Amino acid sequence: MNAKKREYERHGTRALIASLEVALGTLIAPTIGPTRTEIDFATHIENVIKTNPKDIWIFIVDQLNTHKSESLVRLVAKHCALKDDLGVKGKSGILLSMVTREQFLALALASDTACLHPQAFLLAQSD
Repeated sequence: MNAKKREYERHGTRALIASLEVALGTLIAPTIGPTRTEIDFATHIENVIKTNPKDIWIFIVDQLNTHKSESLVRLVAKHCALKDDLGVKGKSGILLSMVTREQFLALALASDTACLHPQAFLLAQSD
């Protein structure tokens, strides 16, 4: 008996960016789109925050480059009401490199004052 080979036909790819509310096991504002750029990720985080803007949000993410992006640093700075100059991506300040952006995000998480108000934003980088 000869088995008939079946061809798998791809119809394109999609990127799913999802946030899980751990206590309830539910997804919050899942995002499905054609890409997973830094802007896509920051937009997703912004949409999650909009579901309950007065809550304190804790996002635990892996080491993907979009989780250390200029867009995410700007979003954290906005939600933490930080007025400091962030610099220029690839040139200076907090935005200089992925390392400096990751350091900023880690300090925002560790700070006692940076994000302890309504619309607070905390981000933890997981190894």
